[in-house]
Amino acid sequence: VAVDRLEGDFDASETVVHYLKPLPPIENAAGHASFTDKEFVVDFTQGGIGRIAVQGGKLRISGLDRMDQLIEVNGTAAGPLPDVLTLLDNPRLGYASKLGIDPAATAGSARADISFAFPAKKDVDFDHVKMTVKGEATDVALAGALFDQDVSAKTLTVDLNNAGMDVSGDAHLAGIPVALQWRENFDSDKAEFRSRFVLVGTAGADQRQALGLDMRPYVDGPISGEVVFTQFDAERARVDADLDLTATVVDIPEIVWRKEAGEAGNARLTLDLLNDTPVAIPNATVTAGTLAAEGSLQFTPEGDGIRSVRLGRLDFGRSRLRDVAATFTPTRPEITIGGGEIDAEPLLEREEEVSPTSDEADASDPLLLSAQHLDRVILGEGREIINVSALLDHDGEHWQRILVDGALKGGSAFALRYEPEANTGKLAFSMVAENAGEALRTIGVIDNVIGGRLTVTGEAVADEPRRPLRGRAEISEFRLVRAPVLARVLTLATLTGFVDVLTGEGLLFNRFTSDFTKTDGRLDVELARAHGPSIGLTATGTVDFDARTVDVEGTIAPAYLVNSLLGNIPLVGDLLQGGKGEGVFAATYQVRGALDEPQVTVNPLAALAPGFLRGLFDIFDGGGE
Repeated sequence: VAVDRLEGDFDASETVVHYLKPLPPIENAAGHASFTDKEFVVDFTQGGIGRIAVQGGKLRISGLDRMDQLIEVNGTAAGPLPDVLTLLDNPRLGYASKLGIDPAATAGSARADISFAFPAKKDVDFDHVKMTVKGEATDVALAGALFDQDVSAKTLTVDLNNAGMDVSGDAHLAGIPVALQWRENFDSDKAEFRSRFVLVGTAGADQRQALGLDMRPYVDGPISGEVVFTQFDAERARVDADLDLTATVVDIPEIVWRKEAGEAGNARLTLDLLNDTPVAIPNATVTAGTLAAEGSLQFTPEGDGIRSVRLGRLDFGRSRLRDVAATFTPTRPEITIGGGEIDAEPLLEREEEVSPTSDEADASDPLLLSAQHLDRVILGEGREIINVSALLDHDGEHWQRILVDGALKGGSAFALRYEPEANTGKLAFSMVAENAGEALRTIGVIDNVIGGRLTVTGEAVADEPRRPLRGRAEISEFRLVRAPVLARVLTLATLTGFVDVLTGEGLLFNRFTSDFTKTDGRLDVELARAHGPSIGLTATGTVDFDARTVDVEGTIAPAYLVNSLLGNIPLVGDLLQGGKGEGVFAATYQVRGALDEPQVTVNPLAALAPGFLRGLFDIFDGGGE
């Protein structure tokens, strides 16, 4: 029978409409239906799927005059968010499960425009069903939805289709206000990634702690910025972060560097994860205050520690380092520096501030540091060593090796060695400088020596408590200038002419020698002697740099050359001089008290007496200050 034309219509109510089994049907549906020989159309005015209300929609079956028909269903639905998610989690769809959301752990309301299009075939495969959902959810609460953290929002917009889903809106993640963009790709085999979350907001220290990202005491205060989390597949993920550190306090005591809140700062980094475990930061850039760093980082296999760091650039304060590499072994970090310059003054000042009796003074971190070539090492204002190669080895209790080679101001050579001697149980120490004055000034000992050649040798016993260093220091052909304590001794000894020389071109000394023992910050001088054409002196006693005290006594003898000639006379010389290192024209002195402002006493009578009578004048306690 040939049908030229067919049409009709009818109204229906309290009907049940199955649109895509096994999805639950629309119940209590009402609307108007019309049909022709080409299509069948139903306009719904009401209906519901459980507590989800169908507020309007249309069902169209087209192609009745052809072999294959197409069914299209679209409408507007509204209801409780858990019910909507339960519908979308139907085994035929499974969207909530794909998103890792438990509908029962959600709250809120949803309203959406929903459409389906699929061929009119029995048991149609869902790959042939075209679906779109566009709507919004209000008063949203999703327990453990993102990174196992709760998400809440006043309003979230949703755009979902067969390819994926986009969610956006202002939300709270673990209580942190964020602007959220969420992209989910349902066919991860074809898409670049499976999931991507873009979060823009500000998190305080306590809020970061709730996320397991507490970086105090190094980083404190609010951090603003954008964080992008991308899940590529079931195993691989990546975090890209662009962070504003302006309002953040950053404190790195290991390098004595700190950025206060208000100073500009920014950090950009990428973090790779495997099975939710941190693997590496392949690139990171940080600029904050005077700090600028660029490099990468590798985590331990368990992801709970750092295995290695590589920094092509590391600037902080006045330090400018290049090609810095750190490997963290089970016992200590091993650091190499390729080049640049380092300001060691803040590190030295920190050591001086530590009380010698504090726990901090006894506690040191193990370290192995080597630098093949540093352009400059700054030790203080105007004090530096250039063209430096260095190796520093500390086991957490003692220095095991210190090897430094370089040049002082003016280009003179400087070398320091402290290292174990083979098969002796001892460590040998040596320091050699072609310009003694510049070396002593540079390392912060004294700044009133000009010229000379310095040689210091010594040794320490490895298993001796506190490892005291016993040694000998020698300086040849140098001048001494601006020595206030010596000037006071000379003044009290009525040798004021030498004071004028001391404040001018300086006193010339041919040789200085001293036997010493250094134990931590305490220096015990067994006997020190210095002599020149115009004066000679001896000293013995203790200087405690930790306690900032001094207790030294000795003899000062003018006209050393004359005294030496007298001393060479057999028998008479010994009688007059009274012993090695003392002269006919001599005075005894004592320097005691605070290192910065000691008390000086002198026995001037000894300046008039021969050596064998000096013991008589020593009975006058204190001398003639």
